[in-house]
Parts: sequence; structure tokens; C-alpha cells
Amino acid sequence: MATLLMCNPLFYDVTYSINPWMRPTEVPTDRSLAQRQWDQLVQTFTDLGVRVEVIPGRANLPDMVFTANAGLVSGKRVVLARFKHPERQPERHFFGDWFATHGYTIVDFLDDHSWEGAGDSLVGAAPNGQPEYLYLGHDFRSDWQAVTHPGWRTFLPTHRVYPLKLVDPYFYHLDTCFCPLQRGIALIYPPAFLPEQIACLEQEHGLTLLKVPEADARKFACNAVCVDHSVVIPAGCGATRELLRSAGFEAIETPVTEFIKAGGACKCLTLRLE
Repeated sequence: MATLLMCNPLFYDVTYSINPWMRPTEVPTDRSLAQRQWDQLVQTFTDLGVRVEVIPGRANLPDMVFTANAGLVSGKRVVLARFKHPERQPERHFFGDWFATHGYTIVDFLDDHSWEGAGDSLVGAAPNGQPEYLYLGHDFRSDWQAVTHPGWRTFLPTHRVYPLKLVDPYFYHLDTCFCPLQRGIALIYPPAFLPEQIACLEQEHGLTLLKVPEADARKFACNAVCVDHSVVIPAGCGATRELLRSAGFEAIETPVTEFIKAGGACKCLTLRLE
């Protein structure tokens, strides 16, 4: 059974701007609607047989709801994020307490280099039984020194590490523009990457890339969560829904408009524990 860590959005709001989506004075947040959308997302996962663990939110940490950025989990070990922006840095303490209380060993090898958890760290299912890749996004939130650190090869010794440079500030985390699924298939928004990296993913890694159009990408279609053959995506991503269906997946749409105002959607709101 898959298990996800989520954070209740009791304190969620857009009160500052650390990415281009966040415009607190122009686009107000409907916090009541955000709670309903979060509840619906939790129910969607529950209906798919996923177990959801919930960490309580904290006052003055409105982005803590985006648990994907808390760290990266392997078994009962976790590398905790080192957030770039001061607004999010206090989250590390509360996530660290939660993991320690729940029996996880905290692994720390990144020194002072910025790295923002599973938002910039995605495991890709390679085709034909090949070893999996650990894709590490860098430049906007995670430093080059962090994603190329040799500690990753110790943390995930069976995975090949492949850094991916992000080039569009609207897609500032890897999970906003890339989503490995199963059987070597992945959702991707190509303009968020260097062309030569897209070619490498297809030709050298053997991935089948489902290329999301701009209209869906800006609704965070790639910020999806794959559960077996079902893929949970933001509502309104019709082209992506058809791409997934043509590749043999069930697409499940759920509204997350209030969270997109902060630059996150389905995947950003979750951290896979197992």
C-alpha cells in the first residue's frame, strides 16, 4: 500500500512571493475553498487505496502544506530539505521532528547547499528492467552542489543520478514540469528544460515522454501523482487526460486551483513515504 504524507492547510495562504505564481496583493486566496479542495484530494487518494499520514500545519508557515519539499524518503531514512528562501526554512525543524517521532533516521550530507526535497528529486521507472534513475532538478531552488553531491549514491545505491537543469522560472521545481510514471513513461513539459536533456531522456534513458501542451502545463498537469495505473492530475487538463489514457493510464482530475496560486498542485501537496 502506498503511503503519502500531507499537511492540513489550516494555515495555508499566499502572504509573500517566492515564485512567479504568488501574487498576494492581486490574487487573494480562498482559504475555505482550499480546505475543501485538500479534503477532496485526500479522499481521492483514499479511494485509490492510499494511506494518508497528516502532519499538522504551523502558524506563519503557509507553504508547509506542500510536503513534497520536506525531503526525500527511502525506507526508514530521510534526507531533510534545506530550503532556499527564509520564509520556508523553519519548516525543516517541524518536519524533522515528525520523522524522528515516527522512527526515521535523518540523513544529512548536504551541508549548507539549498535542496528542496522531492520537489526537485524524482525517481524514474526505467523501461525494460533497467536500474532506476534519480532525477534531480537544479538552479531555481536546489543548488548544483547539492544535486551532484556523492551522498546520493550512498542514499540510493541502486539508482543512477541524473541532474536536470530547469530553465523557466514558472516551473521552478522539477515536479512542476516532469512526472515519471511507470514502464518508462513520463509526463513532461519540454520548454522547461534544455533541448539536449529532452533528447537524452528519450534516446539514452529510453523514456516515452508524454509531452504536455503549455495550456495544461500552466495548470500544473505534470504535478501529478501516480498510483499504480491511475494518475491524479489537476482538473481542467483535458489534453493531458487524453495523453494518459492513450498510454494506458486512468486519469483522475481533482480541483486544486487555490494551491496553484502558490505555485503547487497535487504532487506538491504530497510526499511519498512508501
